[in-house]
Amino acid sequence: MFVASNYSAIFERISKPAVEGAKILLNKRVVSVATPESRGPGQQQATVRTADGESYSFDELVMSTPLGWLKKNKDVFTPTLPPRLSAAIGNILFSYLEKVVITFPSAFWISDPTTDSFPSYTNWLAPSYAPDTNPKRWPQEIWNLASFEPPNNHPAILFYTYGDCSRHIVDMVHGKSREEKYKSITDFFRPYYSRLPGFDPASPDCIPQAVLATEWQKDELNGNASYCNFQVGIEEADKDVLAIREGCPGRRLWFCGEHAAPFEECGTVAGAYLSGQASAEKIIELNASLANSQ
Repeated sequence: MFVASNYSAIFERISKPAVEGAKILLNKRVVSVATPESRGPGQQQATVRTADGESYSFDELVMSTPLGWLKKNKDVFTPTLPPRLSAAIGNILFSYLEKVVITFPSAFWISDPTTDSFPSYTNWLAPSYAPDTNPKRWPQEIWNLASFEPPNNHPAILFYTYGDCSRHIVDMVHGKSREEKYKSITDFFRPYYSRLPGFDPASPDCIPQAVLATEWQKDELNGNASYCNFQVGIEEADKDVLAIREGCPGRRLWFCGEHAAPFEECGTVAGAYLSGQASAEKIIELNASLANSQ
């Protein structure tokens, strides 16, 4: 379920060719994407223009922007996107998943690290004992980050929140000072971590050292959500994903991301990587085929 350390080693390996051989520009906001009407000899390249007025042209253009950016910026494409692709981008919706990490001086819920029997995953299905902070009895779930093997074990618990609960948490902490965030998060989640074994309100080990909450719902470039989701009522989700995967080869325009991943990997980091790999393979295959036909 988890990469016990972090993604740095994986990222270093898969980014090595780009880091060594590509020109990488950061903090560039795309405002227009112009592509040729069709692919053929002498046809123009795909051109990207950024908010600072710079333009960049490419033989092939792969858009790895989040689905949320595509939803809000379909008008940046010239010509407009094909109807089926545009509909696919509009059809696929979002999920709201946020994470809250609470770190303690020590993992007080583990009495003996050599015989740790505390589960890696714990779920409070419908807590009724926090009427002031959780009157709707939103379920809560944690992952025990102290259960990893050294050196990746940490005296921390990771809360997953989603739906209305995640919206409540984000609204509660967004724009607040560090001190305000600390108080809001500890007040909200204390009814749950205080029920872990070994909790003693008088012990310094049971007072959180630090808290961290994601705020994807306030991220404009990510579409104010976390990842793609096939919600009730969608009619052709499989065809929508396939349309995004297909892109616009004739216009030198391709798409990748967790929303263009293999079906079983949609919404995941692994899926985003696989979709980028698939786009690269399609570009190589298409150009090889065109070269052989000339």
